[in-house]
Amino acid sequence: MQELFEEQVRRTPEMIAIKWKEEGVSYEELNRRANRLAHHLRGLGVGSDVRVGLCLERSVELIVALLGVLKAGGAYVPLDPSYPVGRLSYMLEDAKAAVLVTSEKGLERLPSSSVQVVCFERDWDEIQLERADNPMVETEAENLAYVIYTSGIEWATERGWLFAHSNLNNYLTWARRFYVRPGLRGALLHSPLSFDLSVTSLWCPLLCGLAVELAEVGREIEACQEGGQTGGDVNKTDAQSICRAWNVKKWRLVPGTVFVVGGRGAAI
Repeated sequence: MQELFEEQVRRTPEMIAIKWKEEGVSYEELNRRANRLAHHLRGLGVGSDVRVGLCLERSVELIVALLGVLKAGGAYVPLDPSYPVGRLSYMLEDAKAAVLVTSEKGLERLPSSSVQVVCFERDWDEIQLERADNPMVETEAENLAYVIYTSGIEWATERGWLFAHSNLNNYLTWARRFYVRPGLRGALLHSPLSFDLSVTSLWCPLLCGLAVELAEVGREIEACQEGGQTGGDVNKTDAQSICRAWNVKKWRLVPGTVFVVGGRGAAI
């Protein structure tokens, strides 16, 4: 997947890839930041199928970390910072993560372990000294891309689901054909990386030269509404959340918006 992203960077280097509050990060700049992190992770032993935990709130750093892990040849394991400490500890251990990428805020919540830690605030000055070119890493279709955990009644009942690059590529080939239409500006990323909703919202635009807008934590539903009223976005969410928040039947999308609702047990 990282190679497809790098091809898009060559096509649209100056286009905005990530929108976060008042910040806009171009494809070229996003690629440079991710490359530096990838070289740093390679130095820590990250390579094919090595799992790297990501415990970061929705931010530019989260996207840099995700891309950096893939560019290093590894597989990312999303760890939602809002989860209880015991659950985070279980997921880190069960996934057999070799490295953890987090923030100072994340370090305060995570239990001590033998996992190597990369902290953005603490280590970024060192990471910026790394090379900015694309790492020469060969990734095969069967190599692991990411691991996500389902919700169990208890932490110990959660299962980690493994997704290879071939799984991701096959799905996104279909999704880009189905969702991406002329006139779209990008997509809103409003769900945690631990939910598979994020795959469509993140990768569809990044592989098409469009922008990913990051919703602020706590304002996800409002961000969906605002995106649908301004148009030009792909918004993908779950039916239960939408139905709880407002009456979809009375809400009108402006032309140029693709709104995808999925889930079970919700009548719309």
